Amino acid sequence: MPLFVMVIFGAIVLGAGAMLSPAYPTKQPRIALAGTLALAFIVGGTVFYSSLFGWDTLVIDYMMFALVTGIFLGGTLSVGQMRAEAKGQELLDKDQGWTGPQDLTFFAVVALLFGLPVILLQVPLGTDAQAYGYMALTTREGGTFDTLAPFLPDVQYLYSPGFSALTAYLSQQLNQGIHTVQFCVGAVLGLLNVWLAYDFGAELRDKRLGRAMGIAMLLGVAVFGMLLEGQYTALMGLAFIQAFFIFAYRYLQYGYPVDLVCAGLMLGATAISHAGSTIILLLGFVPWLVSMWLGSPKPDQQRWLWLVIGVPLVALVAVSPWVVDILPLLDDVTSPFERSATHVLVMAQNHGVIILPIALLGGWLGWQRRDPIVILAIGWLFFILDFAATGGFAALLPFITRYISPADMAWHGPILAYTILGGMGLLYLWDEVIQPRINLHITYRQSYLVNAALAAILLILSLFYEPVLNILNLPERDVSASEIEAMLWVKDHTAPDARVLGRSNWTAIITERDAVNVPQLPYATGYNETIRELLEQFWQAPQANSTILNDVTYIITAQPFVISGYQLVHSVGDVQILARQTE
Repeated sequence: MPLFVMVIFGAIVLGAGAMLSPAYPTKQPRIALAGTLALAFIVGGTVFYSSLFGWDTLVIDYMMFALVTGIFLGGTLSVGQMRAEAKGQELLDKDQGWTGPQDLTFFAVVALLFGLPVILLQVPLGTDAQAYGYMALTTREGGTFDTLAPFLPDVQYLYSPGFSALTAYLSQQLNQGIHTVQFCVGAVLGLLNVWLAYDFGAELRDKRLGRAMGIAMLLGVAVFGMLLEGQYTALMGLAFIQAFFIFAYRYLQYGYPVDLVCAGLMLGATAISHAGSTIILLLGFVPWLVSMWLGSPKPDQQRWLWLVIGVPLVALVAVSPWVVDILPLLDDVTSPFERSATHVLVMAQNHGVIILPIALLGGWLGWQRRDPIVILAIGWLFFILDFAATGGFAALLPFITRYISPADMAWHGPILAYTILGGMGLLYLWDEVIQPRINLHITYRQSYLVNAALAAILLILSLFYEPVLNILNLPERDVSASEIEAMLWVKDHTAPDARVLGRSNWTAIITERDAVNVPQLPYATGYNETIRELLEQFWQAPQANSTILNDVTYIITAQPFVISGYQLVHSVGDVQILARQTE
């Protein structure tokens, strides 16, 4: 039921955004921005309450009800309409913030792009998503954000809990598997990020720049790659980063206190979503507080000071209960990942390469105007490069670098900077190079045809997705379709206290049972380090190393597999399920 989950979650986020956006004091409604604010309210409120009083899905239900009720009571469409009528405004299409029909069809194609992997793959490529799935499972079953109870209560971890909490909640309320829910949420977050880029560009200039920035984000391919490889928490963090800079920019421009508060809330939401994204945000924001004085126009001094003081203060208040909970763990974990000069290649390869010259053009054009946002993007890329690869300034801040993966920073960090610069470069190329030569003014009908053609291409490529994945040399899935079906059988036909052994670390997440083989979290302590070695020995010589089966009630493995004390109870394709024989 992936489509069901994507529609429900997408309707919650974008529906709330559509209702809230006219009531928010932007010049024009910003659907994705308002939807991200609503998502931050749900995720942030969940972590805030749970850190103080414990996990309770009923409280999340109340928060969602309060959110929708507040949007209606706040005015929604009527507020925006009355505001425009009071001013006697009648806006042209280019000035309207509402997403028009041609843009909606474009976002429908984007939704198809991000939705197809969920339907075709069932689980993402590689192994990164296994850790997030296992944390969501233990959050749902054990009610904590820092241990793997009830299955491994002695293991403590230091991870931002926002995505785990959201996945655990949706899985329980929608009665869907965690592996399905997190993949679906990731797909919606992918769409949300592209739409946010559109909102960002429209806020900076107009909808034309918004479209260019949305296309630039897609050309960069990093966001789509993050979905394919299960980088869900980074996708959520990226959405909050974009919203943060939109609100911060708006506060500098217009001085609305609500923008200042929302910027602080987005910083807090980023912190509880993904630690690496929080550092990425700060590597852009802190230098920008200095470099924006090189831009034109200069920032208002009072607003600048409020941005320096108010934003961190609001964020700290928002995440304070969770911060208090994790303080004892800060000294116990450190990043096992190392900085490398080869991460410079990641900053190009993981972004599709083609975006680089376009971003370079956009950066050069923006620098000529001393555009503050371009100055932000250029400085941001410099510090991302330093922390991911070169290590100059990063070496002065070891207390920060101990919590990051430099390779992930090279992947996730440049996305928004490339999007800003690439969008400006694309718009210049269209206005000054392409359109004068072809003299084409795209109509609604032509945009529909282009989007329909793109959708058809995606559907055709989906028929050959396995060869496409092989050509792109992406990581392989850690589990086969037959293994997934076998794990789902165990979930549906075994007692809740069953203990399972399988070859894949998806075993615990999909069966939703205690399992011998579980994902190893990098930022965690308390693991039994001998388990992995014992598992390797067991699969090499099962009968001779069967002590690992002392409390195992089910084994999921490829056929043929025979071991004393277990009998075949079910098979799916080339996968069989063995159950412990009763005496």
